[in-house]
Amino acid sequence: MSLRIDHPRPRLRRDRFTSLDGPWDFVRDPENRGLTEGWHHVWPVAPDQATITVPFAPEWEASGVTGHQHTPVVWYHRAVALPDDAREGEHVMLHFGAVDHTADVWIDGEHVAHHSGGYTPFRTEVSRLLAREGEHHLVVRVVDDNTRMDQPRGKQHWYGVNESIWYTPTTGIWQSVWLEPVAPSHVVDLVSTPDIGRGLLHVEAVLPEPLTEAGSGDVTVEVSASFEGAPVAWGAARIDRRGRAAITLSLREQHAGLRGDDLIDAGGVKLWSPDRPNLYQLEVVVKQGGEVVDTVSSHAGMREIQVIDGRLCLNRRPYPQRLVLDQGYWPETGLTPPSAEALVRDIELSKELGFNGARKHQKIEDPRFMYAADVLGFLVWDELPSAYSFTPNSVAELSTMLTELIARDRSHPSVVTWVPMNESWGMNDLTSPLQQHLQATLYHLAHAIDGSRPVVGNDGWEQVATDIMAVHDYRTPDQVATGFEEDDAWAVRPPAGRRLVVGDEVTEDAPWLMTEFGGLSLSDDDGWGYHSVKNGDELLAETAALIEALKQGPWQGYCWTQLTDVGTELNGMLTFDRKHKLDAARLKAVQEDFRP
Repeated sequence: MSLRIDHPRPRLRRDRFTSLDGPWDFVRDPENRGLTEGWHHVWPVAPDQATITVPFAPEWEASGVTGHQHTPVVWYHRAVALPDDAREGEHVMLHFGAVDHTADVWIDGEHVAHHSGGYTPFRTEVSRLLAREGEHHLVVRVVDDNTRMDQPRGKQHWYGVNESIWYTPTTGIWQSVWLEPVAPSHVVDLVSTPDIGRGLLHVEAVLPEPLTEAGSGDVTVEVSASFEGAPVAWGAARIDRRGRAAITLSLREQHAGLRGDDLIDAGGVKLWSPDRPNLYQLEVVVKQGGEVVDTVSSHAGMREIQVIDGRLCLNRRPYPQRLVLDQGYWPETGLTPPSAEALVRDIELSKELGFNGARKHQKIEDPRFMYAADVLGFLVWDELPSAYSFTPNSVAELSTMLTELIARDRSHPSVVTWVPMNESWGMNDLTSPLQQHLQATLYHLAHAIDGSRPVVGNDGWEQVATDIMAVHDYRTPDQVATGFEEDDAWAVRPPAGRRLVVGDEVTEDAPWLMTEFGGLSLSDDDGWGYHSVKNGDELLAETAALIEALKQGPWQGYCWTQLTDVGTELNGMLTFDRKHKLDAARLKAVQEDFRP
């Protein structure tokens, strides 16, 4: 499947959309006067109005905002009009990829959307307001209070600086904004679930509103699948009263005569893996009264990820996961990639170094990254950004954000693990029954929404409920080699002085993965790292020694810290501007020799 990265949401691609990225008006509101003074009704609102380049946050150079000092409230404005390609009777959807943290949206003074949560998308219908000829005022108010420690923020520093392992924060719009004309009956979401054993792909199309029984009988959804341009399967169903259509495609007959490592005999389908990222192209057509009203292009991968007899298996075979910790920051743009190509390049660089996947650390990445991982063959562990205090607000926000993350990413074959928590951040007393309940709740919530992937309850230690024993250890090779024995797995205390298990929902056959280790920086780097080495050759030798040490323990895979330098944390395999520190080919050979 060819890589088409020109759409802000490639998994649900329509031919028509209008990007609103580019220059917007931008105003800080340090005294929080805007709502009282009605800035959403009248523009311009202040003599110190600046111009910002969306989707780059004002803290970062690419935004064009100079001398930005963080204020909890900021405002955006730009003129918008009905898209030229919008047709009569269509709805026009206004999409925001991500806005940090709480956004309110108005058009011509009328409130159209509210969303809280700085990493997940939202959309709203604005057709009526854009129906009049001419331009209209689109205004966005954003609240992002750095003092709210119970607000999930990931690696964004609450003081607004780079310090230790926390970095310059991100305020406001930081992913793409676009308009999209659609029919009233259109695909809102497409959920694909593979069954490789029987060669079936279960597809659920979700339409926007529940319909009456009479109305649902008039709308049908057709799904066709092809592989490398050749038709494979077709199915159709009427939508039900909830606005959903469930279709099962049988893929096995078209591939019954094929053989090879990428096939499983029971299903006879082309499987997806990092080694062979086979993808089926999907075309979804919505018909109303027999007339085509919506067409969406998508894709699906036939793969399963599960624990079988204590082994972490991809497509029912043990598969070593050689992951890299990827925090997704860039020098001039922060959390926002400088381009779609930069997302692709990070995957390519990771694969050149011998990694077959990444743990996206403390960030919900741009959806174009997940799409590129599907196409290029790259495993992704999807991790929630943490809050740093335990309150009813943090419980509510983490639960909502996990729900929205899974809804967005569950149909990507590259996404193989959900990680709701990291190192007990925001839950610093897991002897507390309340905090244990939160970890268990997020674990079970992930399984309730998506039962097809393992869930790591708390990456690092202090597991209440988990499918994978994920451990962090930044010690030397000899300490790593002797520090963990399977016989004392439940009594061991890792280097941070935390117990690995604090709850009773961890099975004894949970596979062990070293999900953070390494963290080596060069001795001439003026920054922070766990340990330092003298040069690239020594970095390669120490890395090889640590990977070799894992072979002596129970480890079925690992995640190396980290892909790039970030801020003052200079322990990347690459510099912040993506330059190699060691011989990539030699490291790749070392990693490919890891066969636990």
